[in-house]
Amino acid sequence: MTISEVTAEFVIDYLRENKEDPDVMTMVEAVMPAAKAYIIGHTDLAEEELDLHEDLTFAYLIICEDLYDNRQTAANNVTANKTLDTILSLYAKNHVG
Repeated sequence: MTISEVTAEFVIDYLRENKEDPDVMTMVEAVMPAAKAYIIGHTDLAEEELDLHEDLTFAYLIICEDLYDNRQTAANNVTANKTLDTILSLYAKNHVG
């Protein structure tokens, strides 16, 4: 499955939330483009390149979940998700090394 194939309903299932709740649907529809923008910004991949890497779908879902779950202004956990960092770093074009 690629990022472009992921639907709001799929994300809601991934989050284990109620599809019938309009607030959940609204929030998920807001975080999905933000998650895609995060990946593009982090990796410097073009949007059309995202679907070339199916493992980025997992990073996308992780980011959607994080954006959905962490809507407060203060972060409680400052540790980065290692799986997410690893997947995104595989395709990062904008890191100076």
